[in-house]
Amino acid sequence: MLTTVVETAPKGSRTIKVEDSSGMAAGDVILLSLRNTTDRGDLIYELMAPIQEFHELQKTARSAGKLRAASYQWLVEVEKVPDGKTLILKQPLRRDFNMRFLPEVHAAPMLLRIGIEDIQFISDWTGPYSHHGHGIKRCTLADKVEVDYGWKAICFTRVAHGWIRNVSIENYTVPVTLQDSRNVTVQDVVINDPENIGGHYGIKCYSHACDNLIEDVQINSYRTHGTGVEGNSYGNVFRNITFSQDSSHISEYDSHGFCDAPFSPPACNLFENIIGQGSISGGGAKHNLPHASQYNTFWNCKITSEDGEVFESFASEMFGVSAYQLFPKSILVGVSSDLGAVLTLDGKAFDRDDDWLYVEGLNGPAMKPASLYEAQLKLRLGNDD
Repeated sequence: MLTTVVETAPKGSRTIKVEDSSGMAAGDVILLSLRNTTDRGDLIYELMAPIQEFHELQKTARSAGKLRAASYQWLVEVEKVPDGKTLILKQPLRRDFNMRFLPEVHAAPMLLRIGIEDIQFISDWTGPYSHHGHGIKRCTLADKVEVDYGWKAICFTRVAHGWIRNVSIENYTVPVTLQDSRNVTVQDVVINDPENIGGHYGIKCYSHACDNLIEDVQINSYRTHGTGVEGNSYGNVFRNITFSQDSSHISEYDSHGFCDAPFSPPACNLFENIIGQGSISGGGAKHNLPHASQYNTFWNCKITSEDGEVFESFASEMFGVSAYQLFPKSILVGVSSDLGAVLTLDGKAFDRDDDWLYVEGLNGPAMKPASLYEAQLKLRLGNDD
């Protein structure tokens, strides 16, 4: 730990008061944390509202209080250190930094400005692929690890201000992973699978992967998890992504839950103009669920859902809840089917605005602005054109 925060900082503020800012400088990436301070888990319940109680199988959430887990952890860049007691951040806080959650500042040294561009990756992977090795005869533990994670093309870990662009990736089960990284741009990527073997992920943000941009991606292969987020992955943008795949296997959205006991599920990620991906779904072990935390946003997306349901979860019946309740406070605007089907939430097709969901323009035409990301970028840069 570098220092503690000594004064409550409200959501939207970029200034935080600390005990001692010495040793930090403009351009540093730091990890800001909030911690559970009661046995019940006051923070985890705030992060996962409106959930009132966790199922007995949701052991990670239920133990967060007793472990005093630092459930909220955000990688952010320092813009300025004006004095020995103050930090000014590059971007505003997404939530109140309340003193009752013992906010802290931790060091997070990063690799800077690493880029991969104008290259093609082709592996010797020939399959067979099956998620976690299920269905593969005489599948050993080593085989399962190889199937799921043994063929990775690009993995950025602790990279800031990096880029991956104009890249073709062929025959990998995990093409691109961003882990503990921020301000990485992934752009103009094509994921191919000529033998139609399939794979585990398309592109995934993992652990503390925050505020990365993934755009203009073509995925020509079945992935168990198409676009994915897991753990304290906050503020990532997935946009202009098209899936072209065998209609008998549909790649789904993936929110993968806590990732690890000290974390919380992914929050505040934006998915926009994504075509051909399946339902909003999620993996993760049952003890690491719910799949997602709050305010993950789906904007003008075309969903391919086999039964019309927007949300799917293997654990919803197990926990006795609706699937969407494992993705609390999701925002859906301009979401419709690319097959002309009627999309539903628990079998009902209507807009809603309540404690659990905000839904506008379900099954309708694309909403304005066409791109929420571009509209917010113009607003931030002071360009209203």
